[in-house]
Amino acid sequence: MNNLKFILSTLLIISAMFFGCQKDDSLTEITNEASEPFEQKSQQLNYNNLTIADVPIIETFDKMLYFKDNKQYEKITTILANSNETELDNWEKQMDFVSLRSIQNQIYDKLENVKSEDEIRSFLAKYDKVFELYLNEENEQEIRPIIDGLVLPILINENGFFRVGNTVSKVTSDYLISADISNYEMLKNITNKEAATIENNEIFSVKKHTVKSYRSCGYGSNASVTSGKRRVKIWFIVENNGSGNIYRYDSGIKVRGYKKVLGIWYWYKTNLTLYASEYTVTYPSSYSNGWIYNEKDISVAHQSRETTVIRVTKLLSSFYYNGSSTPSYYFNSYDGRASSRGVGNNIVRLTCGQ
Repeated sequence: MNNLKFILSTLLIISAMFFGCQKDDSLTEITNEASEPFEQKSQQLNYNNLTIADVPIIETFDKMLYFKDNKQYEKITTILANSNETELDNWEKQMDFVSLRSIQNQIYDKLENVKSEDEIRSFLAKYDKVFELYLNEENEQEIRPIIDGLVLPILINENGFFRVGNTVSKVTSDYLISADISNYEMLKNITNKEAATIENNEIFSVKKHTVKSYRSCGYGSNASVTSGKRRVKIWFIVENNGSGNIYRYDSGIKVRGYKKVLGIWYWYKTNLTLYASEYTVTYPSSYSNGWIYNEKDISVAHQSRETTVIRVTKLLSSFYYNGSSTPSYYFNSYDGRASSRGVGNNIVRLTCGQ
């Protein structure tokens, strides 16, 4: 009898230990699932369909965004670039990060209080590192950001920096200069003018971020429609924002509303509408050094928003630079329509390519 009690007691202890271990293992699995890295989670999803709510809080380094690696950079920036201004503002607050995009918007808001030409000149002198006055395609004066585009203003801080792994990149008005983190102090001192004279070497990788096309639909192809002192403009943009030896090409469209004050155009918050947009991008297949050939057909549904800008961006491709040649041109075809409150019933249409 005593032996039976001993056996039963032993079985009960073993059972308790077994189920106890199972319970602990389950908790461990739940904990691991909850803390699963973003890149692992994204492998099971099409990240072009994710929203900004799916983007984790990432680290910052010296007030710049710090991406763990190129996969994380690629996935997160694709989502951010297709988020609206309010969503981006909220995400930055959670990050305790201030992007160049935010700074541009805050400064532009101050233009609402400008009442004279002298005040405009003072404004431009005060913020000459952020904005410039230039003659636009209509041969009129317009205030524009020195660094603009689809993705870059969202990524960089006030000084133009972001970090991917151990590579730090600096964006100037024309160039994207990258270096190892050990050369960060050297990188800080490079200007746009100096970047034009630097060749790729063991320390720096230098590339143009404004991608040109030998056909009519390259970076900056745009169209606009004007009614009185209101205007809406639509762009087709191809942008290189790859860090280090990565070439990462994004293609997309941007719509802005403008108003004219004291003879100068600048953007303002209005009800922007992007009706539809379709485009294709083809990489030449003739590269002898392994550059890929790809084609994308992208369509964008109707969007309408009270905002300063609507962006729609797609990652075209991302690949390593092999040191012997770089893709230099694309063939693009594009058809898009947009409008803004204040330009009557006019709709601007941009078409290019074949």
